[in-house]
Amino acid sequence: MSGALLLGGCLVTTPVSAETLTVGVYHNPPKLFADDEGRPRGVLGDLLQAIAREEQWQLESLQCDFQHCLTLLEQGDIDLLPDVAWSEERAQRIAFHEEPVMHSWSQLYQREGAKVGAIFDLEQQRVAVVSGSAQQRYLAAVTERFDISVTWLPVSNFSEGFQAVADGEANLVAADHLFGGWRAHDYGLSDTPVIFQPARLFYAASPQLPDEVLSRIDDVLRRWKQDKGSAYYETLSAWRATPGPSQLIPAWAWCGISLLVLLLIVALLGNIMLKRRMKINREQLNTHEALLTTILDSVDAYIYIKSSSLRYRYVNRRISELFKRPTEDIIGKYDDDFFNAESAKAIKEIGLFDAKCG
Repeated sequence: MSGALLLGGCLVTTPVSAETLTVGVYHNPPKLFADDEGRPRGVLGDLLQAIAREEQWQLESLQCDFQHCLTLLEQGDIDLLPDVAWSEERAQRIAFHEEPVMHSWSQLYQREGAKVGAIFDLEQQRVAVVSGSAQQRYLAAVTERFDISVTWLPVSNFSEGFQAVADGEANLVAADHLFGGWRAHDYGLSDTPVIFQPARLFYAASPQLPDEVLSRIDDVLRRWKQDKGSAYYETLSAWRATPGPSQLIPAWAWCGISLLVLLLIVALLGNIMLKRRMKINREQLNTHEALLTTILDSVDAYIYIKSSSLRYRYVNRRISELFKRPTEDIIGKYDDDFFNAESAKAIKEIGLFDAKCG
């Protein structure tokens, strides 16, 4: 934060670069976590450290769970909090810069063999959600709107939620797709078709933090996104290509190519069986899809599904309104058709990272 000194009757402003910024760090790998020395790591942690080096800022870290971090940020006890999704409600209480650091979305995860495939399957289910998270607010609103009875299990972070499902304390857990791709198999969980809430992620700031800090973050991000050799793309590439801290990945996950091939074969067989079942129940499925489309079009949220090649397979009404194109003009296309080259590249790289880690 900038400050001022009265010297000889003159007001002297100290530059932001001479200040120390306190950063909240919560556990949400691979986007954000604290290393053994408490420093922010992960995709957003490493990027913030790179920005701080360029701006000559000193960073001090404070570890906290997500809800506590938000409270500290509102109170001005910390200056910045990485990995925060923008929302109108949050923007009234804390500050955001303008240029998104990256894009993400949320998904539900369940134990292997469970059968949740749609939002209506949450009836009488126990769902773990991070307290104060965007996932908690969204799912609570949707299930209330459609009168779906759900028992919520508040947790402090995604790891705790995944463990709750593994231990049988919850049936499902809502999480960011990057964390899910990173850790789901470690807990014996699999993703569900329930995908929701595409989000733009930022470094949220205390309302007391000078606007200059957020402006500098925007300037650096915009400049880096124009340079393919910048720290921005180097960081994205590093976290896409490297495993990260050893404590986040169990040893059996690196058992070799044979295991990957086996998983691929199982996935392909499962896909074949699914297609056969879909063919047998074609009429029933078409009726269900029509009902689901009607429901999703009535939800006040941006909902979409992409194929493994990152083509849009489904978009609801809000996405069509966002892109100002009819659904048929969006299906089958890539992000490059709707975003500028830099944004599309960033979205694609995060999508490829998720596919490799998942």
